Amino acid sequence: DSSYVRVVVTAGGETQSYGGTPRGYWMVEGTTLRHTQNGAVFNVTIASTTNVTLVSIAGQNGVAEFDFTPTIYDADGTVYALVSVGTAFNSNKETTAVTLPETVTKIGNSAFYAAANLVKVRMSDRVTEIGESAFNDCKKLADISPCLPSGLVKIGNYAFNGCTALPKLTIGPNLATLSEYAFYGCTGLGEIVFPDAPVTVGNRVFQACSAISNIVPRLFPRGMSIGKGANSSFDGCVSLTGDAVFEIDGPLYLNQGTLSRAKISSLDFSRCTDVVFGGDNSLGSMTAVTNIVFPVGFTNFSNRLCIPMGGPTRIQFLGAPPTMGATAPMSTTGKYLITVPNAGTLGEAWRQYLADNPDWMRPMTSAERTALRTQFPGVKGVKGMVNLGGICGWHGISYHCGIG
Repeated sequence: DSSYVRVVVTAGGETQSYGGTPRGYWMVEGTTLRHTQNGAVFNVTIASTTNVTLVSIAGQNGVAEFDFTPTIYDADGTVYALVSVGTAFNSNKETTAVTLPETVTKIGNSAFYAAANLVKVRMSDRVTEIGESAFNDCKKLADISPCLPSGLVKIGNYAFNGCTALPKLTIGPNLATLSEYAFYGCTGLGEIVFPDAPVTVGNRVFQACSAISNIVPRLFPRGMSIGKGANSSFDGCVSLTGDAVFEIDGPLYLNQGTLSRAKISSLDFSRCTDVVFGGDNSLGSMTAVTNIVFPVGFTNFSNRLCIPMGGPTRIQFLGAPPTMGATAPMSTTGKYLITVPNAGTLGEAWRQYLADNPDWMRPMTSAERTALRTQFPGVKGVKGMVNLGGICGWHGISYHCGIG
């Protein structure tokens, strides 16, 4: 900060003051780092002669706010650089604020784990790595800047898990993967800003983030994908509403519980090369969905309850109708209108599947045809109806699917 006045008082150190109040400096003494004014002491490790890593607090001396931006010296006047934070604040109950210098590039594993009263953290955009559980369970952490650093390349599992006061997240262009549980249970998180670059969302990354209501630049950003095998990535994001568009240069993986319970009304997959269902109930609990568009390259429903249970839901296949897996994708409690480029081909695509179980389909009655048109206003040319209750394994339940 240019407003600080630095006055050299010895060959080995300096006094720094702001508004007439001296704030001291840091001294390396063996394997400890001591603040010359407030008396706080940290155990440290020193690598490459002058690179310092904070390991643990040796004596907090009642200090609640730590500023590591003043220069670090030893008794001979050698200047050191703080480059990383180890487990220094793990389970700390007294610290409320920490300011790190631009020399810090790594926040290590469990660095601030369960720091119960930590509210404010300042770091620079030069931080490239935030380790596993680095801020896990910091429930009062509401003011962290930047969040996240633009230079961040790696974020560990559980990095911000349970940070319930964290309000906003900006993902930088260099962070290609969000590791599992990274923001799990951040119930105060309302906005996520994605970069104009590909990002893969891992296992349970945003699960139970119930306040997320705004994803920038859109729901969902171009290039955002779900990791293959990553379950429940956005499960429980009940404040997510509106129309969602997925656009990636490759297949979109929808795994178990990927968007479960989100209140999204429309899912447009048409800009993906394919959609691959990797687990049951990937969309099943999305009761607000009324429209789904599948891309030309979509070929296979492979899991149970891939399609939402709500309804009535219009399902559009832009290419040939898909094949089914061992269990059907739709719910016995939903009503669906399925449209394909040539409606007649849908019955042909599923003919053998249904032929193996003749009690699972029957002709559509006049009343059902009328009801279907009521549920889907403006639809013309309904071709037939199949009993999805049987397909889902619930014999005798007569919920139906219009083919139009």
